[in-house]
Amino acid sequence: MNKSERETAFLGQVLSYDDTAESRSLKASIIRAEQAERCVLRALRLPVLLLVVAAVGLGYCKMLLDGNAANITWSAEQSIANGFYGAGLGSLFSGLVLLGLVALYHKRTSERRAEGRRFAAKLLETRLGKPMPLTPPGGSAPSRIASITDLRPTGVRDYAASL
Repeated sequence: MNKSERETAFLGQVLSYDDTAESRSLKASIIRAEQAERCVLRALRLPVLLLVVAAVGLGYCKMLLDGNAANITWSAEQSIANGFYGAGLGSLFSGLVLLGLVALYHKRTSERRAEGRRFAAKLLETRLGKPMPLTPPGGSAPSRIASITDLRPTGVRDYAASL
């Protein structure tokens, strides 16, 4: 299970605590977006495989058929090579289109997860109240840093002031 699948499972668990139509539709839209992304990724395997077969076929044509010119005519050799070129070019174009679709579906899946995180944060806020601000261990958080020079060590500040 990868990171995105774990996040989706966690969001599904959190969203299941709210039994409203909005949470159910959000959960369903996240699942649909992930399924569409996986489907396009699986479909991308075919053009990649066809591209590999076309490259191997072209290599076969070049290496083996050139040496045996007496067994096959030039036009037959050229038509075989053209077939491999066409298959390779077609699979390259379809692979690029599918890569674009993968990027689009990944973006949509990320947007749906972000919606789920916002909804889960609202749900937790209504059930548990406002979250406490994070403070560093052993002290309170600084209220505000006036400028970047406040972050320098004291000696550096004194040296910079003397210039």
